[in-house]
Amino acid sequence: YIGANLGKGLPSFETLRELRKIAPLINIISDAADQPWHHVIKAYRQEECFDLHVGIDGDPQSPVDHVTLTPIDSRIFDSVKIDKDIKCGFSGNASGKRGNILGAVGSRCFVRIRGDDYLDHIKFLKRCQMVLNVAYTGSGQKYHVKGRVTETAYAGGALIEPIQSPTKYWFPAFAYLAYRDVEHLIEVIETVKTEDIISCSESLSKIVREKYNAAAIYGGMLEKVGLKCF
Repeated sequence: YIGANLGKGLPSFETLRELRKIAPLINIISDAADQPWHHVIKAYRQEECFDLHVGIDGDPQSPVDHVTLTPIDSRIFDSVKIDKDIKCGFSGNASGKRGNILGAVGSRCFVRIRGDDYLDHIKFLKRCQMVLNVAYTGSGQKYHVKGRVTETAYAGGALIEPIQSPTKYWFPAFAYLAYRDVEHLIEVIETVKTEDIISCSESLSKIVREKYNAAAIYGGMLEKVGLKCF
């Protein structure tokens, strides 16, 4: 996993090619849908640095070899027992376009910008009956399937997702709550029925745990390079 596309300390093309001689090398990309990353993927491909380029943000149009979802360690979520005392919450960066949407939603959504560590993030998500996702890429130019989607499934909450997101290619409509724009988002939060929250949360959790658990996601990557996941 390479967390930046510029800057000191990144492995050189030569280093990556040497590593490929030891074992198959897979490039796991969180923002493969985002245009600023595409020239990096192209350069790595031209220089034969990796056996496989994988986008874990669910965009079927990304210029990669394999598209999947973000793998999450469900054991951490399952170890946390806590009451769902927040109707709707958001945890993450609240700047840019995302910040504008959260600002418009106002007190209808409890926002957690930062905490002590990942466990703090998990505890917050598990408190939420519904988890709001604003699925912009880092540049704000496109939508993709955030890691928050599979996190919400393991947290046992109902996902509120923009209708423009490629999440619709991975999950049926009954597995999450979709919104068109800010006005519709506010309407969804204010009028959703308790039984719909429960139904969506149960459906999303079941699908992720059965089809998109970490073993299945990593196994799919390894199969692409001729290896098995044990």
